Amino acid sequence: MKHNLLYTMRFFYRIFLLVFFGLLVLGQFQKIYVTPIISFYLHEIFIAIGGIGSWIFYPKDVFAAYKRLPFFTVLILFSVVAGISVYSAGFRGLPIFIGLLYLFRVAMYTSLFPLITIGIQKRYVTRTDVIYIAVIFVYLLAMFGIVQYVIFPDLRWLTLLGWDDHYFRLVSTLLDPPFPAALFTLVLLGVYPKLHRLPIIMRLGWCVTFVALLFTYSRAGYASYIIGLIVYGFMKRERKILIVLALFTVGIFFLPRPASEGARLERTVSVQARNTAITSTLQTFTLRTWIIGDGWYLSQSNRGFTQNYIPSHSSAPGNSFVTVLQSTGIIGLSLFGVFLLQLLWFARSNTIGISMIVSILIGSLFNNLIFYPWVMVAFWTAIGIVYARRYGIHT
Repeated sequence: MKHNLLYTMRFFYRIFLLVFFGLLVLGQFQKIYVTPIISFYLHEIFIAIGGIGSWIFYPKDVFAAYKRLPFFTVLILFSVVAGISVYSAGFRGLPIFIGLLYLFRVAMYTSLFPLITIGIQKRYVTRTDVIYIAVIFVYLLAMFGIVQYVIFPDLRWLTLLGWDDHYFRLVSTLLDPPFPAALFTLVLLGVYPKLHRLPIIMRLGWCVTFVALLFTYSRAGYASYIIGLIVYGFMKRERKILIVLALFTVGIFFLPRPASEGARLERTVSVQARNTAITSTLQTFTLRTWIIGDGWYLSQSNRGFTQNYIPSHSSAPGNSFVTVLQSTGIIGLSLFGVFLLQLLWFARSNTIGISMIVSILIGSLFNNLIFYPWVMVAFWTAIGIVYARRYGIHT
């Protein structure tokens, strides 16, 4: 009877992961608008189902997993500060319901961590299963991106749908180059140390992802990958990393340069726009903002459709740290800094993990990566895998 239950759960767990990551491959095409302001992704339904199921059937295991995380306490404190910030925004007439929904979304993504660890602990999946499925998902994003770049290079019409007017840049199904670039970077860094042991199809996927990163023309993505490689090479004292760096640099040098502002690596327009946006955001800060923040993601709670009925997809400043500061003030930003330090300490013996964390932190200086749904999926899935390895859970 137990064996039948085990095999049944293994089957459903694998199907769950395959469908979940399959939906992630669809990118922005699985986004559903409830109102012009409120929207959700289909994959978030699966996260909610998995999270609720974990708490119902394995409450002790879920709580034990969270409790053993070194940054569990600081996450609770950060959540409290964010909640107080949202609640205080209600006194200023802001729609705190929107802020609570954003907070709920961030909290919901953390449920991926116990979902993964419990699956490995109960032998429903192995760490290898999870890693392969997650990596293949990014490989598919890269392949779809290559197809998009070849067949649909001109995406300037996306401005009618509220996206940037990309021309001859790889955006894949996420429709914005920096975000697939961040995922490509994570997989390139994470897979590289074991690349020589993988099947030929996985090596080819890595190469396709390497090329896909180049064709995003995302300088933030380039910087994240290069710095991540340097961190890995320095910590492992591995000189072979210089070959990868050289290949990547040569690849950048020989990239085609179509008549597109986005494909010009020496472009300054985007840099100036980003600096202007951050500066203007900081200039709106009041004393209350500096101390407790304006409420989680409430600074743009009135976004939705423009006067031309074009939807807006911007929900926060293009810098994760400015987003935290604006939303929760110095108190929240300080707690967030403690969380990052404890995260680095948690991953201290995992060179791959350290290089991946550093790459995301670098990219988050230019784009709001940390709270991007796909990056949160990658983060909490990785935490689950590292946790399973740290505490000797079944492989």
